[in-house]
Amino acid sequence: MRLWIILACVCVWNLGAVTLGEYFLMGKPRGHLGLYFQNMTQRTSNFADINASIGYDTPISRSGISFGGSFWLAARMYEFSRGDFNSTKDSFIWTEAYVRYDNNDRLRVEAGRFYANTEWIKYYNQGVRADYAVSPNMFASFMWVNKNAYVTNYRMSNYRNPFDTSGVFYGSLNIILAQSPMKIAPYIYIAPNRFNAFGVRIEVEKPSIGDSLFYAKVHLLSYIGKNQLIEQTRTDGDGGFVWVEGGVKWSGVKFGGGIITVSEKGASGIDAFGQSTPFERREGLFYADANTFYGILEYTFKNHIVLESAIRYTGIGSKQVFNWEANAKLAVAPDMWVGGGFIGMLNNANIRLDDYIFASDGRNYLLGRAYFQFNF
Repeated sequence: MRLWIILACVCVWNLGAVTLGEYFLMGKPRGHLGLYFQNMTQRTSNFADINASIGYDTPISRSGISFGGSFWLAARMYEFSRGDFNSTKDSFIWTEAYVRYDNNDRLRVEAGRFYANTEWIKYYNQGVRADYAVSPNMFASFMWVNKNAYVTNYRMSNYRNPFDTSGVFYGSLNIILAQSPMKIAPYIYIAPNRFNAFGVRIEVEKPSIGDSLFYAKVHLLSYIGKNQLIEQTRTDGDGGFVWVEGGVKWSGVKFGGGIITVSEKGASGIDAFGQSTPFERREGLFYADANTFYGILEYTFKNHIVLESAIRYTGIGSKQVFNWEANAKLAVAPDMWVGGGFIGMLNNANIRLDDYIFASDGRNYLLGRAYFQFNF
């Protein structure tokens, strides 16, 4: 607490503000107010709630220092069975509490609780992050994350760490090749005493017929497991995967498909803090000896309509996971959205991640959701 007061006083002096009150009036509040409804088969996790988030970011001082924070809360309005709401959402989560240094366009450092959106680390995180522009075409990023919180309008899961007290380390280098449609992003992802992973993602976008763009992505991962248990699966030996995706983008439409082939030993825990496939549900995607074939169809009319759909088949030996997802949201007014979606799952592969949130057996279900949200 003393540290926050000292930082606030320093920022007040750097901005030339007379009082703390004047300094805070220079900041920016943010948040949302929303309604959410969820219904699914098996008479499990059926509920409605009202949810909100409130955040605040101070102005950046002359020395480049700022800080801020946010929290999310949700209150049950209806549930079909006792415990349906609590199985999916925590009532209150302190999502952000950060100190940030951002003095120029090249270096940005933040510590505390903050939002991130990288290949394997998503949503809200507790730790340290640094981003550095090495050159106009090369950007480096480093993160140490001790805990992660999965918080959205449809799920509120508090900070947790399935790895160890040391958390995870993630470092990447994003390279944009001059006069080339290619981007290359090598990275390293380490969970000490759990696994070491080394990957590279190569992306290409190239003009095709008319106004359309052809896109392709190749993602290679090498995984060294430490024979430990992460989220009910064991990091048993060395593994990895090959992930290839391609398709076409045209006038807001994105159409394509891909293949993810995982080695015999798998990549257990690689997606415990988030993942970047088109799917919300991740059962089987990076499991040992899994082969996934998927297709995607999306349409975006910026600031007005977003439609997303994806379907996949994952084969693991004689076992299968069949998953389809569709989501839509529509802007009915500035900063006001209505939306909804469906998730379908047929799973006989005995893989149940976060199964307590979904169907009673964690395998076969159809989930529908709807929401209204006003952002400020």
